[in-house]
Amino acid sequence: MTLPALVAAFIASGALNAQGLGDPRIGSWDEQKTSTDYDSLRRVFVSAANGMTRMIINAKLLQANQLHVDFNCDGSAYRVLTQDGRFSGLTYSCRHTAARSFDFSSKRGPADAGVTLAHGTSGDWVTASGTETVSADGRTYETTAVLRFPDGHTRQSQRQFVLRGP
Repeated sequence: MTLPALVAAFIASGALNAQGLGDPRIGSWDEQKTSTDYDSLRRVFVSAANGMTRMIINAKLLQANQLHVDFNCDGSAYRVLTQDGRFSGLTYSCRHTAARSFDFSSKRGPADAGVTLAHGTSGDWVTASGTETVSADGRTYETTAVLRFPDGHTRQSQRQFVLRGP
C-alpha cells in the first residue's frame, strides 16, 4: 500500500458523534480506484461500546496488517493502533463542520518499537489535513487532503468511496 492510500484512510474517517448525530459512515466502504499508483482500500466503521467510532483501516488485508483508530469527531488527536494494540506513529483528529462535512488532520511521529506500516507505506509526510463530504444519499463520499513533507512541499490528494454494505 502506498502513502496516499494510507492517508486516504484518515481522510475518510470523520465522525458525527461529537454533535450527538449518528455517523453516516457506519458500514463497509470501498475506495474507487482512480489511479494505478496505489491499491484501493476498504475501511470499515463500527460504533464502539464506549460511544466512539472505530475505523478499521486496510480491511482488505489480513487482520494482522490492519490498523484501527477509536475516535470522536471532537478535535482531539487519537492514536492509530495495530491490531495487537501497538502505536503506529499516526494520530488522527476530526471536526464535524456541517451536516455531512468534516475537517481532519493527521500527524506522523515515532511508532512503537517493531511497528512498521504494511505494504511499503512511505513515512515521508509529516502532516496531512483535508475535508470529506458525504453524499446526500449516504452512499458515496469524496475526500481531499493536503500532505506536507519535511522540506515544506505539499501534495494534494482526492479520493472517492462507495458504501459496500453494513
